[in-house]
Amino acid sequence: MRKLFIFMLFSFLHFNSFSQKESKNSFVFSIPLIFNKTQVVYYQLGTMKISQGDGLGFGINMIYNRILYKNIYGSFGLGYFNQRFLISRPFKFNDPTKLLFFTENYSYDNISICAGIGYRFQLKKGLNSKFEIFYNQLYSYRQEYIPETLSMYSFQQSQINNKQMIIGNFFDLRIGIEKLLNKNFAIGIAGTTPLHTTWEDDQVFINFENSKNEQKIAFNKFTIGTIISVKHFF
Repeated sequence: MRKLFIFMLFSFLHFNSFSQKESKNSFVFSIPLIFNKTQVVYYQLGTMKISQGDGLGFGINMIYNRILYKNIYGSFGLGYFNQRFLISRPFKFNDPTKLLFFTENYSYDNISICAGIGYRFQLKKGLNSKFEIFYNQLYSYRQEYIPETLSMYSFQQSQINNKQMIIGNFFDLRIGIEKLLNKNFAIGIAGTTPLHTTWEDDQVFINFENSKNEQKIAFNKFTIGTIISVKHFF
């Protein structure tokens, strides 16, 4: 995944020199909203348990689009993304009793890095359609875990960690439309769905060493989302 990301970034920079002068590059300010149906696996007294729940992600991104050839463009972006999972599972809660605690939900604040390629064509005057494939990586700098219950000795309502870690890598397909407001600005909306998703491990989840997946953040069963954007051409 990381090697592919580096390759896409190198290709993006390399093809800059071939962009057409008459084509317009752009900056895009976008807000993604992503809904997941997810599950996790854990073990209790040697018995495998599957816990299912919803996931919700939202963020803010700034993306630079560079024309590569005619209507084909490359993209590179940075942003903020929050991912929350409404899943119950055992975790290492910092509590004096050392009891076994389960999450009610857990979330990650992330720096989002993305690179992709897209194709845009005109539907009619002032209205464009676009198809994009993006690679995304989420680098978490803050994690919050909210337990289902607390003990009488609990001194905090939730546990906040500040570990630096990559929590996920995924490819997604985006199909949308753009409405031109004038020669410099456009607004758009797109639907998105993943082509491939990989969530990494989080050491806060208890590993009873029955499976290599016990600390996996989640497994997506279904994902769909929408992206609202404002584009500035230059």
